[in-house]
Amino acid sequence: MDLRQLASALSAFAVHSPTHWPNHFSQLFLAVAEHQPATFRELGDVLGLSNSAISRTVAALGDTNRKGADGFGLVAVAPDPYEGRRLIVTLTPKGEALKRQLLLL
Repeated sequence: MDLRQLASALSAFAVHSPTHWPNHFSQLFLAVAEHQPATFRELGDVLGLSNSAISRTVAALGDTNRKGADGFGLVAVAPDPYEGRRLIVTLTPKGEALKRQLLLL
């Protein structure tokens, strides 16, 4: 990827919130896009983040952030069908659309 492609990719993320889009939001989105369905532990291992950091970021990228405000609607969380105590993260249709946009760069 050259620098222009990287800038275009970052712009695709910034559309969602130009002033409130931390880098780890992009990293987590890309990890989910690559590894879905992914557990919080798998995402933490890939990104080197704690479970609580993954939880906060997933909430922000989901429907409602941890403070009750609207999230970005890019990921969804559901119970793991094989282990009820574990949660899995997948992309929503909106997240899939962003993934397709990024793949075209």
